[in-house]
Amino acid sequence: MAFLQEIPPTMAFKDIQCRQAVSRDKPYKLAAGGGLFLLIKPNGTE
Repeated sequence: MAFLQEIPPTMAFKDIQCRQAVSRDKPYKLAAGGGLFLLIKPNGTE
């Protein structure tokens, strides 16, 4: 099966990165790669 390639693992979020995310005036995204992101909202929810 030469057409199937193994996809390398992406850099995932570490627990500390999520906990230290600070709210801002507007929502923003923390990117982890591979299309994975964490949306941080102005009220501090993740």
